[in-house]
Amino acid sequence: MARPQWEPSNAERMLVKIMRAGGKQLAEVAKALDVAPNTLKRHCKAELEQGKHEIDAKVMGALVKAALSGNVTAQIFYLKTRCQWSELARLDEEGDGALRRFVVSEIPPKDEQRS
Repeated sequence: MARPQWEPSNAERMLVKIMRAGGKQLAEVAKALDVAPNTLKRHCKAELEQGKHEIDAKVMGALVKAALSGNVTAQIFYLKTRCQWSELARLDEEGDGALRRFVVSEIPPKDEQRS
């Protein structure tokens, strides 16, 4: 007797998106769902092609929402990854336009700094 045609549930479709967003290959996703790769391609084409982008967008939205609501960890992560902030600061001490790098922890206390 032939195997019944596979019709993915909403949960299985979401799993495809999540696995693709996590970098899993088609064969790995198919194995997780116990279907052939060609069956997966036939029934979940949109999820395979757009799933990563959809999940990425949702995570980005959640990160920005958390940062804007005051989550300091989210704010730091956003600034480091999107605004090139780091624990290293740049300082033009000589006024010649050259960037001098130093570690923030090495900044002297305010009363020891030059005017």
